[in-house]
Amino acid sequence: MIGAARLHDDRGSAVADFTMTSALLLFVFLGVFQLGLTLHVRNTLISCASEGARYGAREGSTPQEGAGRTEDLIGRSLSARFAGDVTARVDTTAAALDATDDSAKLVYDRGLGTDLPLDDATVQASAADHLAGRSRPHGLESWKVASGTGSPDGRTAVVRLSGEADLPLIGGLLRTISGSVTVTVESRARAGVTPG
Repeated sequence: MIGAARLHDDRGSAVADFTMTSALLLFVFLGVFQLGLTLHVRNTLISCASEGARYGAREGSTPQEGAGRTEDLIGRSLSARFAGDVTARVDTTAAALDATDDSAKLVYDRGLGTDLPLDDATVQASAADHLAGRSRPHGLESWKVASGTGSPDGRTAVVRLSGEADLPLIGGLLRTISGSVTVTVESRARAGVTPG
């Protein structure tokens, strides 16, 4: 009789409930903290890289000086270990600019105006070729030319790229629930004609 009464006794269940709930809340907190930390580091690195690129693009500066400025900013903002792989180069083959360069055939078809003529197929093919010729950046599981890539006005190349980001710590958790973080970027370029 006393044993049967103890089966329905709730004493001690609060401790078990607290332990299970605390473990779940700890994982949620760590996930939110990791996401916040990742976004902070990402935004700081982008800001430092942008500032270094502006510094290196100034009149009288070199790309290497821009890389040095970027390393210095990263070292002061985060930690010098994040600045280990900073490199600089002059990239004249960006996807949107490639699309304007690949439009030379359209000049013969449509004639020469004030801007190089473009069409959606040329921009899309050029962007796909550009991606195929580059290695995928660290931290992206996949990337592709996204919808919206083309030429809305026949003169401007619009290239949209989409990639699935791999987040440390919570990336595995997102994959188990069939989720991911998608990053989409857009670039625009127009090549004007200079009479000469």
